[in-house]
Amino acid sequence: MTIWTQGLATTAGLALMAAPGVLPYADAAATNARIVGPFVATFGCVAMWEVTRPLRWVNVPLGAWLVAAPLVLNHGAPAAATSVACGAVVAALSLVRGAVRHHFGGNWSVLRRRDPYRVGRDAVDGPGVPGRP
Repeated sequence: MTIWTQGLATTAGLALMAAPGVLPYADAAATNARIVGPFVATFGCVAMWEVTRPLRWVNVPLGAWLVAAPLVLNHGAPAAATSVACGAVVAALSLVRGAVRHHFGGNWSVLRRRDPYRVGRDAVDGPGVPGRP
């Protein structure tokens, strides 16, 4: 599920980068789109994979900035509409979690395992511990 949501977030970042060349943008709005757009596209693209999924959270504050930027930087009408639309879409799509199929990497529980390469109850307790099924 997150592949298509983060794919749409990447597309929104690419559209944001292309917008100053297509629409009439002021200098501040164009600079903002050219700086924030590549970050949105990059984090959306990297967050497509399950192992790097937590990077999608970086796009939430970037999307919030895109929604607030027209008020702060005094964008014109086309730039404001593009910024608010892309920001709302990116922030909303970054909140979609998706199904977790695999668990990657260790956490602090790896340090207390007898065999860090084994997963599950046997890795912590060991096989054949009395009183444990």
